[in-house]
Amino acid sequence: MSENSKTSPEGLEDALNILEKARESGMLQRLMEQLRKDYERAGLHYPLGERMVTEMDLSEVFSVLKEHMYRLLMESFDQHLTLMYAMDVPERDFSSIEPADAVDAAGHLTRMVLNREWQKLQLRKRFDGAGEA
Repeated sequence: MSENSKTSPEGLEDALNILEKARESGMLQRLMEQLRKDYERAGLHYPLGERMVTEMDLSEVFSVLKEHMYRLLMESFDQHLTLMYAMDVPERDFSSIEPADAVDAAGHLTRMVLNREWQKLQLRKRFDGAGEA
């Protein structure tokens, strides 16, 4: 686990930083499209649906994603694992979380997911210049 995730309660601060970077760079919609694509690849319903995420408060975006992650952890761990693999979150990262409880774990996992999806967009932008997911 990174040092930042230890100092950030439930991953909120780091996740908000990622979302804010995406918004400031004009890539928030692409980030949400990448999330949707990976949720669909995992055979899961995208928790943000058709909402206009670009107009939502970023802490609300995080809360919706975290709540969905919490439900997956509590109700369908196999689907949670499928989602982590679809998003290409390294198993060593998500299996090394030492949460105080399931809510804490959901926050850290949501941060990891957002970070991984942001990395994908940055790599695509860097290597193919298009930034398309």
